[in-house]
Amino acid sequence: MAGLTALTCRVDADRGKEPDGPTGCERVEGLIYYLFGPGRREEHTDPHIVAGWRHPAEIEPPLQPGGGRNFRRLLGLLKQPHAAMGNWALARPVWHCSMRAAPEDKTLSDDEWVGAVWAGRRCCAVGGDPPW
Repeated sequence: MAGLTALTCRVDADRGKEPDGPTGCERVEGLIYYLFGPGRREEHTDPHIVAGWRHPAEIEPPLQPGGGRNFRRLLGLLKQPHAAMGNWALARPVWHCSMRAAPEDKTLSDDEWVGAVWAGRRCCAVGGDPPW
């Protein structure tokens, strides 16, 4: 969809909780700060980017000396497509869909999460049942 930017961020979250459904919002900053933060119940233990329009290492927010992250470059890149649309920009250009592994599943690697995300996106796009 024009004006949307794809980014897959892995957050090791509480495996016993159902993820929230897809959400839309106006500003990407709040979502990125939330995903890379501790979460609501300290469930975000290893947040990092596993896929995107570039290699994850190129867009991963770098660590700063104090341990925090510098989000300036990532946020700038994520906002470019929306800004370029000008008057045709979407009112809520950020789409976020949470995914989790079942509690009995093995811990997925980054590559396995990428596969699950792409399968889930295809499912959402056509309105079918998940392939798993």
